[in-house]
Amino acid sequence: MADMLSFGAISFAAVQKMELLDKFEELYNDDGFAIFQSKKTYHSDDEAYKPFTYKLIIRATALGQFIGEGEEGHNDVHIELSMCPLPEFLSEKAANEIKDNMGVDELTVYDIVECDSCLELESDTVIITEDDDAYDVLDIDIVKEKLDCAATAAEALNSIRGFLLDKP
Repeated sequence: MADMLSFGAISFAAVQKMELLDKFEELYNDDGFAIFQSKKTYHSDDEAYKPFTYKLIIRATALGQFIGEGEEGHNDVHIELSMCPLPEFLSEKAANEIKDNMGVDELTVYDIVECDSCLELESDTVIITEDDDAYDVLDIDIVKEKLDCAATAAEALNSIRGFLLDKP
């Protein structure tokens, strides 16, 4: 039986694993936070919603930013896969709120992600040892592997996005 890998609820054979940077590009990586956006742009024509264009986002957050040193989970890294509408597809109200919060005149995907205005498709948490420092998440092998798993699961999760869009 082939080795199995997973991201959240999605499992797949290890031989199917893709490299994160083959499908995603780095938007930000510093101080235990990393944001990657899909190289591909997606379009939703779902009849229940106004059509929109979006990018898939993978965001990794070292939980030490929020949990005190020495507390359980301090060195863990949370990884989230989400869909982020392109700025021109936001409502005027939503766009203005994000601009105000970010202090910018022109919106970017980064601004939308930073204001938590993306729809989460799935997430997972990597438990790392006390010896690892999550300052640069790409420097930790088990985090890098889970980011690769998120990139691999992205297309499958994107294909069922309609179910997630219907959630309250």
